[in-house]
Amino acid sequence: GGVWPDLFQSLGEAVPPTRLPPIGSNNAGSKFAPYSKGWNVEGEETVARRLGLGARYLSSVSDGVITLAPRTGQGVDAYALGGRGKSIYRQVEVTARVRWLKDQEIVFSYVRSRTHGNLNEFSRYLGNFPSPIIPRDLFSQRPEDLPNRFLARGSFSLQWRPRVYPIVVYSTVSPYSVVDAAVRTVGF
Repeated sequence: GGVWPDLFQSLGEAVPPTRLPPIGSNNAGSKFAPYSKGWNVEGEETVARRLGLGARYLSSVSDGVITLAPRTGQGVDAYALGGRGKSIYRQVEVTARVRWLKDQEIVFSYVRSRTHGNLNEFSRYLGNFPSPIIPRDLFSQRPEDLPNRFLARGSFSLQWRPRVYPIVVYSTVSPYSVVDAAVRTVGF
């Protein structure tokens, strides 16, 4: 269950030593050093005079992500910062480009992506519209996940040199997490 503190204190969990800077080998205190590793591969080929096809794959893994979680210790309720969060993002994109004149084209893309991570990532509670509910430390599909996106964009010249750049985007909504009356995650 969730703990809803009346008193806010600055707590931090100990982070294990790592070889990555700036933590070094000192395990005293609450030092955080989030990092991300990413890579991508892509290719594009002209298959006909006016048709080009392309494909891209992207992968990104973040580790040491700062999280915020309710904690109870020594009779005190508080929110504690932790540095053991993780986030994973993967994306595949397939593209078709059609050109019929030198400066006129239309591009169709389909993107399939997936993002998972800690649901209580600290950055979600900063900004103009912070989330009012701090969930337990769960690793699941992220709320901002948009698994399927379709995109059509073009570039067209009109008479007297004005150009038009239309864009149409369609995306499926992300699945939601099932919560109980106390807004605790109970299913995905």
